[in-house]
Amino acid sequence: MKAIIDSGGTKADWNIILKNNAIHSFKSKGIQPFVQSTAQISETLTKLIQEHKMLLDVNEVFFYGSGCSAYKQQDYIKDLLQNAIPKSRIVVQGDLMGAAIACCGNKAGIIG
Repeated sequence: MKAIIDSGGTKADWNIILKNNAIHSFKSKGIQPFVQSTAQISETLTKLIQEHKMLLDVNEVFFYGSGCSAYKQQDYIKDLLQNAIPKSRIVVQGDLMGAAIACCGNKAGIIG
């Protein structure tokens, strides 16, 4: 199963692609390294896992977030996600990269 997360400072959209290719979607508080503290992000992730146990079965997480364009912030969010969902391969990138992938997939393109 895969999790694809698009996050800003105030809210995050989560889409879990289940084994049967159905999509389970929900929202949470935002996860943004410049807005929330480590404790706040950890609390958000703990609550999400309590409410959505399927997250523990996810083996790939793709997180696209504001404030995550630099490697330092990517590693920071990756570590928090890895602690919350330990069996997963985690990829963290900025929200602009997420928008580019959403618009162009794996093909070259220009987004304005």
